[in-house]
Amino acid sequence: MCYSPFAIEDVYDDPYFLGEYKVLGEILPLVAEYQGTGRMHGFLRQSEKDSVETFELGGYEFKVWYIKGERFSHGLAIQTGNDEFLFAGVGAYITFASTDARRKAYMWKTEELEKDGDGWKTKVYMNGDQTNNGQQLYLRGRMPNEEYTEYGFEIPAPWTDVSHQRRFWPEWQKRFKYSGIYKVNMYTFEK
Repeated sequence: MCYSPFAIEDVYDDPYFLGEYKVLGEILPLVAEYQGTGRMHGFLRQSEKDSVETFELGGYEFKVWYIKGERFSHGLAIQTGNDEFLFAGVGAYITFASTDARRKAYMWKTEELEKDGDGWKTKVYMNGDQTNNGQQLYLRGRMPNEEYTEYGFEIPAPWTDVSHQRRFWPEWQKRFKYSGIYKVNMYTFEK
């Protein structure tokens, strides 16, 4: 029915916790709609040793590559239509293939989203630099657009570039961030 961590009163003002619950609130109607349909899959790095997790959804095989150095790698995938998926998460990148070995899969449209009233607002249309030419989704997460100096953090404002290469930079991994939401439209073609 619901979930809440034990001793929530100890973290009620933690910025990471508040950010994660904000994102959860945005996707909660979709979680309720797709719960029990087989069209949703969650993932979470259990330890630093975990590096890859694989799952199938909607005719695609997805590989979640947990990024070394990211503290809270996790996410959720929801198939919202034919060849359409919503991902929420941070600290990983996702590659994919068609479950039909005769077909090749690509992303043709990828957007970073934010809830806006009853609908969605596109924050960023992700192009080839951000998606490695339509071959991977980077769950970079949301970051404040100003310097963050609260709660013992001293983190400069993030770069505007959201290139997938940044996932390997230690400075990028240490930035304060929480889950982002991404809509991905896929397509396949015969090899």
